[in-house]
Amino acid sequence: MSVIEVKNLVAYFFTPFGAVRAVDNINLDIKKGTALGLAGESGCGKTTAAYAIMNLMPFPGRIVSGEVLLKGLDIYKMSEEDLRKVRWKEMAMVFQGSMAALNPLYKVGAQITEPILLHEDTSNEDAIERARNLLELVGIEPSRVDSYPWELSGGMRQRAMVAMALACNPSFLIADEPTTALDVIVSAQVMDLIKNLRDNLELSMMLITHDISVIAQTCDELAVMYAGKIVEKASVSEMFEMSAHPYTHALIKAFPSIKGENRKLEGIPGSPPDLIDPPTGCRFHPRCPFAQEICTLEEPEIEVISEDHIIACHFWEEIDEKR
Repeated sequence: MSVIEVKNLVAYFFTPFGAVRAVDNINLDIKKGTALGLAGESGCGKTTAAYAIMNLMPFPGRIVSGEVLLKGLDIYKMSEEDLRKVRWKEMAMVFQGSMAALNPLYKVGAQITEPILLHEDTSNEDAIERARNLLELVGIEPSRVDSYPWELSGGMRQRAMVAMALACNPSFLIADEPTTALDVIVSAQVMDLIKNLRDNLELSMMLITHDISVIAQTCDELAVMYAGKIVEKASVSEMFEMSAHPYTHALIKAFPSIKGENRKLEGIPGSPPDLIDPPTGCRFHPRCPFAQEICTLEEPEIEVISEDHIIACHFWEEIDEKR
Protein backbone atom coordinates (compact mmCIF):
# COMPACT_ATOMS: atom_id res chain seq x y z
CA MET A 1 0.00 0.00 0.00
CA SER A 2 1.29 3.46 -0.94
CA VAL A 3 1.35 6.00 1.87
CA ILE A 4 2.39 8.86 -0.42
CA GLU A 5 1.91 9.16 -4.18
CA VAL A 6 3.28 12.19 -5.99
CA LYS A 7 1.83 12.55 -9.47
CA ASN A 8 3.12 15.01 -12.10
CA LEU A 9 4.03 17.58 -9.45
CA VAL A 10 5.01 21.03 -10.74
CA ALA A 11 6.05 23.77 -8.31
CA TYR A 12 7.64 27.07 -9.38
CA PHE A 13 8.89 30.25 -7.71
CA PHE A 14 7.51 33.29 -9.51
CA THR A 15 10.11 36.06 -9.32
CA PRO A 16 10.42 39.43 -11.13
CA PHE A 17 13.05 37.77 -13.33
CA GLY A 18 10.85 34.84 -14.35
CA ALA A 19 9.55 31.53 -13.06
CA VAL A 20 12.13 29.34 -11.32
CA ARG A 21 11.21 25.79 -12.35
CA ALA A 22 12.33 24.20 -9.10
CA VAL A 23 10.12 21.10 -9.34
CA ASP A 24 9.09 20.23 -12.86
CA ASN A 25 6.81 17.24 -13.31
CA ILE A 26 8.09 14.68 -10.80
CA ASN A 27 6.49 11.38 -9.78
CA LEU A 28 7.21 9.43 -6.59
CA ASP A 29 5.58 6.50 -4.81
CA ILE A 30 6.46 5.65 -1.21
CA LYS A 31 4.97 2.48 0.22
CA LYS A 32 4.23 1.71 3.85
CA GLY A 33 7.35 1.06 5.89
CA THR A 34 9.79 2.00 3.13
CA ALA A 35 12.29 4.84 2.95
CA LEU A 36 13.05 6.78 -0.22
CA GLY A 37 16.22 8.85 -0.52
CA LEU A 38 16.06 11.94 -2.72
CA ALA A 39 19.55 12.99 -3.81
CA GLY A 40 21.08 15.65 -6.01
CA GLU A 41 23.26 18.74 -6.01
CA SER A 42 22.34 21.86 -4.07
CA GLY A 43 19.70 23.84 -5.90
CA CYS A 44 18.22 20.89 -7.80
CA GLY A 45 14.80 21.22 -6.13
CA LYS A 46 14.92 18.63 -3.35
CA THR A 47 13.76 20.90 -0.52
CA THR A 48 11.16 22.55 -2.74
CA ALA A 49 9.76 19.08 -3.48
CA ALA A 50 9.48 18.44 0.26
CA TYR A 51 7.63 21.71 0.90
CA ALA A 52 5.34 21.03 -2.05
CA ILE A 53 4.54 17.53 -0.78
CA MET A 54 3.64 19.04 2.61
CA ASN A 55 1.66 21.81 0.82
CA LEU A 56 3.84 24.39 2.58
CA MET A 57 5.28 26.26 -0.42
CA PRO A 58 6.85 29.53 0.79
CA PHE A 59 6.24 32.80 -1.05
CA PRO A 60 6.77 33.43 -3.97
CA GLY A 61 6.46 29.71 -4.61
CA ARG A 62 3.29 28.12 -5.91
CA ILE A 63 2.13 24.61 -6.74
CA VAL A 64 1.27 24.86 -10.43
CA SER A 65 -0.19 21.40 -11.02
CA GLY A 66 -0.10 17.78 -9.93
CA GLU A 67 -1.38 15.66 -7.08
CA VAL A 68 -0.05 14.47 -3.74
CA LEU A 69 -2.10 11.56 -2.42
CA LEU A 70 -1.81 10.73 1.27
CA LYS A 71 -3.30 7.27 1.69
CA GLY A 72 -5.36 7.97 -1.42
CA LEU A 73 -6.56 11.46 -0.42
CA ASP A 74 -5.38 14.46 -2.44
CA ILE A 75 -4.02 16.97 0.08
CA TYR A 76 -4.28 19.78 -2.48
CA LYS A 77 -8.05 19.44 -2.42
CA MET A 78 -8.27 19.66 1.37
CA SER A 79 -9.42 22.76 3.18
CA GLU A 80 -6.97 24.61 5.44
CA GLU A 81 -8.73 23.15 8.47
CA ASP A 82 -8.39 19.60 7.16
CA LEU A 83 -4.74 20.24 6.26
CA ARG A 84 -4.00 21.33 9.83
CA LYS A 85 -5.51 18.06 11.04
CA VAL A 86 -3.31 16.06 8.66
CA ARG A 87 0.03 17.80 9.21
CA TRP A 88 1.99 16.31 12.12
CA LYS A 89 -0.81 13.78 12.70
CA GLU A 90 -0.37 11.86 9.43
CA MET A 91 2.64 13.54 7.80
CA ALA A 92 5.48 15.44 9.45
CA MET A 93 8.79 17.03 8.52
CA VAL A 94 12.19 17.45 10.13
CA PHE A 95 13.19 20.83 8.72
CA GLN A 96 16.66 21.63 7.48
CA GLY A 97 18.78 23.43 10.06
CA SER A 98 17.68 22.87 13.64
CA MET A 99 19.40 26.13 14.62
CA ALA A 100 16.66 28.13 12.91
CA ALA A 101 13.76 25.65 13.07
CA LEU A 102 13.33 25.79 16.86
CA ASN A 103 11.97 28.97 18.45
CA PRO A 104 14.63 30.23 20.91
CA LEU A 105 11.98 31.93 23.10
CA TYR A 106 10.08 28.75 24.00
CA LYS A 107 11.22 25.73 25.97
CA VAL A 108 11.82 22.52 24.05
CA GLY A 109 8.98 20.76 25.89
CA ALA A 110 6.47 23.45 24.92
CA GLN A 111 7.43 23.13 21.26
CA ILE A 112 7.09 19.33 21.28
CA THR A 113 3.73 19.42 23.09
CA GLU A 114 2.21 22.02 20.75
CA PRO A 115 1.23 19.54 17.99
CA ILE A 116 0.07 17.02 20.61
CA LEU A 117 -2.29 19.51 22.23
CA LEU A 118 -3.46 20.72 18.81
CA HIS A 119 -4.30 17.30 17.40
CA GLU A 120 -5.29 15.25 20.43
CA ASP A 121 -7.72 15.61 23.31
CA THR A 122 -5.24 15.40 26.16
CA SER A 123 -4.14 17.41 29.18
CA ASN A 124 -1.02 19.55 29.30
CA GLU A 125 0.44 17.24 31.98
CA ASP A 126 -0.01 14.17 29.76
CA ALA A 127 1.46 16.02 26.78
CA ILE A 128 4.53 17.00 28.81
CA GLU A 129 4.96 13.39 29.89
CA ARG A 130 4.83 12.30 26.25
CA ALA A 131 7.40 14.96 25.41
CA ARG A 132 9.67 13.50 28.10
CA ASN A 133 9.22 10.02 26.61
CA LEU A 134 9.92 11.34 23.10
CA LEU A 135 13.12 13.03 24.22
CA GLU A 136 14.22 9.80 25.88
CA LEU A 137 13.36 7.94 22.67
CA VAL A 138 15.75 10.13 20.71
CA GLY A 139 18.50 9.89 23.30
CA ILE A 140 18.02 13.14 25.24
CA GLU A 141 17.63 13.39 29.00
CA PRO A 142 13.84 13.81 29.67
CA SER A 143 14.50 16.73 32.03
CA ARG A 144 15.50 18.75 28.96
CA VAL A 145 11.81 19.53 28.40
CA ASP A 146 12.52 22.57 30.57
CA SER A 147 15.53 23.68 28.50
CA TYR A 148 15.56 26.38 25.84
CA PRO A 149 16.95 25.50 22.39
CA TRP A 150 20.02 27.70 22.95
CA GLU A 151 20.89 25.53 25.96
CA LEU A 152 21.25 22.44 23.73
CA SER A 153 24.07 21.42 21.43
CA GLY A 154 23.53 21.23 17.68
CA GLY A 155 23.11 17.46 17.77
CA MET A 156 20.63 17.68 20.64
CA ARG A 157 18.60 20.31 18.77
CA GLN A 158 18.47 18.06 15.74
CA ARG A 159 17.28 15.16 17.91
CA ALA A 160 14.67 17.45 19.48
CA MET A 161 13.42 18.25 15.96
CA VAL A 162 13.05 14.53 15.29
CA ALA A 163 11.13 14.14 18.58
CA MET A 164 8.82 17.01 17.57
CA ALA A 165 8.15 15.43 14.17
CA LEU A 166 7.24 12.12 15.87
CA ALA A 167 5.00 13.75 18.49
CA CYS A 168 1.72 12.57 16.94
CA ASN A 169 2.95 9.22 15.53
CA PRO A 170 2.77 10.21 11.82
CA SER A 171 2.60 7.63 9.05
CA PHE A 172 4.98 9.58 6.81
CA LEU A 173 8.09 11.56 7.72
CA ILE A 174 10.24 13.86 5.59
CA ALA A 175 13.77 14.45 6.86
CA ASP A 176 15.35 17.36 5.00
CA GLU A 177 19.16 17.33 5.29
CA PRO A 178 18.96 16.24 8.96
CA THR A 179 22.74 16.36 9.42
CA THR A 180 23.32 19.89 8.12
CA ALA A 181 25.99 21.79 10.14
CA LEU A 182 26.71 18.76 12.36
CA ASP A 183 30.14 17.19 12.75
CA VAL A 184 30.85 13.68 11.46
CA ILE A 185 30.31 11.91 14.80
CA VAL A 186 27.02 13.66 15.60
CA SER A 187 25.84 13.21 11.99
CA ALA A 188 26.35 9.46 12.29
CA GLN A 189 24.46 9.41 15.59
CA VAL A 190 21.50 11.31 14.13
CA MET A 191 21.33 9.03 11.07
CA ASP A 192 21.53 5.91 13.26
CA LEU A 193 18.70 7.35 15.33
CA ILE A 194 16.52 7.99 12.27
CA LYS A 195 17.24 4.50 10.91
CA ASN A 196 16.37 2.83 14.23
CA LEU A 197 13.19 4.86 14.64
CA ARG A 198 12.14 4.06 11.12
CA ASP A 199 12.67 0.31 11.67
CA ASN A 200 11.02 0.23 15.10
CA LEU A 201 8.05 2.46 14.27
CA GLU A 202 7.54 1.20 10.68
CA LEU A 203 7.65 4.74 9.36
CA SER A 204 7.39 5.59 5.70
CA MET A 205 10.08 8.18 5.06
CA MET A 206 11.62 10.47 2.51
CA LEU A 207 15.22 11.41 3.28
CA ILE A 208 16.59 14.43 1.42
CA THR A 209 20.35 14.79 1.12
CA HIS A 210 23.16 15.51 -1.32
CA ASP A 211 25.17 12.71 0.31
CA ILE A 212 24.27 9.42 -1.34
CA SER A 213 26.37 7.46 1.18
CA VAL A 214 23.81 8.44 3.84
CA ILE A 215 21.02 7.12 1.63
CA ALA A 216 22.91 3.86 1.07
CA GLN A 217 22.91 3.23 4.83
CA THR A 218 19.36 4.33 5.54
CA CYS A 219 16.97 3.92 2.60
CA ASP A 220 15.38 1.23 0.46
CA GLU A 221 15.08 3.30 -2.72
CA LEU A 222 17.03 6.15 -4.27
CA ALA A 223 15.62 8.84 -6.55
CA VAL A 224 18.15 11.16 -8.22
CA MET A 225 17.03 14.70 -8.98
CA TYR A 226 18.66 17.09 -11.42
CA ALA A 227 17.46 20.61 -12.28
CA GLY A 228 13.93 20.02 -11.02
CA LYS A 229 13.42 16.58 -12.55
CA ILE A 230 13.79 12.97 -11.44
CA VAL A 231 16.35 11.46 -13.81
CA GLU A 232 16.60 7.97 -12.28
CA LYS A 233 14.98 5.93 -9.53
CA ALA A 234 15.68 2.38 -8.33
CA SER A 235 16.33 0.30 -5.25
CA VAL A 236 19.48 1.39 -3.43
CA SER A 237 21.30 -1.87 -4.17
CA GLU A 238 20.43 -1.78 -7.88
CA MET A 239 21.32 1.90 -8.19
CA PHE A 240 24.80 1.37 -6.76
CA GLU A 241 25.42 -1.78 -8.76
CA MET A 242 24.05 -0.68 -12.13
CA SER A 243 23.20 3.02 -12.25
CA ALA A 244 22.33 3.87 -15.85
CA HIS A 245 22.00 7.65 -16.02
CA PRO A 246 25.27 9.58 -16.65
CA TYR A 247 24.45 12.01 -13.81
CA THR A 248 23.75 9.24 -11.29
CA HIS A 249 26.93 7.45 -12.30
CA ALA A 250 28.94 10.65 -11.93
CA LEU A 251 27.33 11.39 -8.57
CA ILE A 252 28.29 7.96 -7.22
CA LYS A 253 31.87 8.27 -8.53
CA ALA A 254 32.21 11.64 -6.79
CA PHE A 255 31.97 9.94 -3.37
CA PRO A 256 34.73 7.82 -1.82
CA SER A 257 34.17 4.14 -1.00
CA ILE A 258 35.80 2.15 1.78
CA LYS A 259 35.39 -1.03 -0.25
CA GLY A 260 37.33 -2.19 -3.29
CA GLU A 261 40.45 -0.68 -4.78
CA ASN A 262 41.52 2.90 -4.15
CA ARG A 263 40.36 5.19 -6.91
CA LYS A 264 40.57 8.83 -7.77
CA LEU A 265 37.40 10.77 -7.06
CA GLU A 266 35.84 12.32 -10.14
CA GLY A 267 34.03 15.64 -10.08
CA ILE A 268 31.16 16.66 -12.37
CA PRO A 269 32.32 19.43 -14.73
CA GLY A 270 30.27 22.57 -15.15
CA SER A 271 27.55 24.00 -12.93
CA PRO A 272 23.85 23.30 -12.37
CA PRO A 273 21.69 25.21 -14.86
CA ASP A 274 19.70 28.38 -14.27
CA LEU A 275 16.17 27.10 -13.58
CA ILE A 276 14.62 30.33 -14.85
CA ASP A 277 15.97 29.45 -18.29
CA PRO A 278 16.95 25.76 -18.21
CA PRO A 279 18.58 24.06 -21.19
CA THR A 280 16.33 22.67 -23.89
CA GLY A 281 16.03 18.92 -24.27
CA CYS A 282 17.76 16.98 -21.52
CA ARG A 283 18.73 19.44 -18.79
CA PHE A 284 21.96 17.54 -18.08
CA HIS A 285 23.22 17.69 -21.67
CA PRO A 286 25.61 20.69 -21.22
CA ARG A 287 27.55 18.64 -18.63
CA CYS A 288 27.10 15.15 -20.09
CA PRO A 289 30.08 13.51 -21.83
CA PHE A 290 27.71 11.32 -23.87
CA ALA A 291 25.37 14.06 -25.13
CA GLN A 292 24.38 14.09 -28.80
CA GLU A 293 22.26 16.44 -30.89
CA ILE A 294 18.95 14.85 -29.89
CA CYS A 295 19.80 15.51 -26.22
CA THR A 296 19.81 19.26 -26.93
CA LEU A 297 16.48 19.15 -28.72
CA GLU A 298 14.21 16.57 -27.10
CA GLU A 299 13.54 15.89 -23.45
CA PRO A 300 13.99 12.16 -22.77
CA GLU A 301 10.92 10.23 -21.72
CA ILE A 302 10.84 8.09 -18.59
CA GLU A 303 11.73 4.49 -19.44
CA VAL A 304 11.29 1.40 -17.28
CA ILE A 305 14.48 -0.64 -17.04
CA SER A 306 13.17 -3.17 -14.54
CA GLU A 307 10.25 -3.50 -12.16
CA ASP A 308 11.41 -0.71 -9.83
CA HIS A 309 14.05 1.00 -11.98
CA ILE A 310 13.18 4.00 -14.16
CA ILE A 311 15.39 6.42 -16.08
CA ALA A 312 15.18 9.50 -18.30
CA CYS A 313 18.04 9.29 -20.82
CA HIS A 314 18.12 8.91 -24.63
CA PHE A 315 21.22 6.72 -24.70
CA TRP A 316 21.31 4.85 -21.40
CA GLU A 317 21.59 1.44 -23.13
CA GLU A 318 24.55 2.49 -25.30
CA ILE A 319 26.24 4.18 -22.34
CA ASP A 320 25.77 1.08 -20.21
CA GLU A 321 27.39 -1.09 -22.86
CA LYS A 322 30.39 1.26 -23.15
CA ARG A 323 30.96 1.08 -19.41
